[in-house]
Amino acid sequence: MTPSANVITGPERAWNRQFDRLVEFHRTQGHFKIPRQGDYESLYEWFGAQCLLKRFNHLRPDRQQRLEALGFDWDRHRHIEEQSWERHFHQLVEFHQTHGHFEIPKQSPTAGLHDWVRNQRQLQRSGQLSVNRRQRLEALGFAWLNPRGLSEQAWNGNFARLMEYHQTHGHFRVPDQMPGTSGLRRWIGVQRVLHRLHRLRPDRQQRLEASGFTWETPHQRKLAEKRRQAVREPLLK
Repeated sequence: MTPSANVITGPERAWNRQFDRLVEFHRTQGHFKIPRQGDYESLYEWFGAQCLLKRFNHLRPDRQQRLEALGFDWDRHRHIEEQSWERHFHQLVEFHQTHGHFEIPKQSPTAGLHDWVRNQRQLQRSGQLSVNRRQRLEALGFAWLNPRGLSEQAWNGNFARLMEYHQTHGHFRVPDQMPGTSGLRRWIGVQRVLHRLHRLRPDRQQRLEASGFTWETPHQRKLAEKRRQAVREPLLK
């Protein structure tokens, strides 16, 4: 449904502003190859969003008509949406490598990435995300149900399983295959990696350490002791 002609909403004004910028760009440049950087970055993002909406039949008919009236060819410029997707995907990879999770803040400078991630989840739920893109996201460990509460719940669940294991066995050496410990050994490994990279949340680190959990594995402790012994021996001779 298009807005009433007598009521111009904030989003409608924002769309019209970008459309006017596109008209001016096309008038002066004679094409739609909008640069990704500088003064045109927001226009590039907006333009890519229109291409994505059109691709999945979510673009309002009146807006589609206004864009096509400029001489825009959707098929010819499909690469714009593809480039936008690739850029956001690489931003997501970088964010995950830096922070160790996918809980992206809504505020600048990650507001655009936050919205993109939300859109991918919506497309997945509606069955409109391509298999290739879904697989690439899942290969990162990306979860389709990612509200912070679910992430917190999963961590707390694994922590409780670890405490139960420790209470029963008296140590944290969880074997690869044992009834009731599926995935727990891998979760422990992830916590150790995050700690080594200084990316483990302080409250989680404190809870693990308070339980007596050590960051070095038994094998790592043995290697460290051998190195210390190798250093001491020449000094004792």
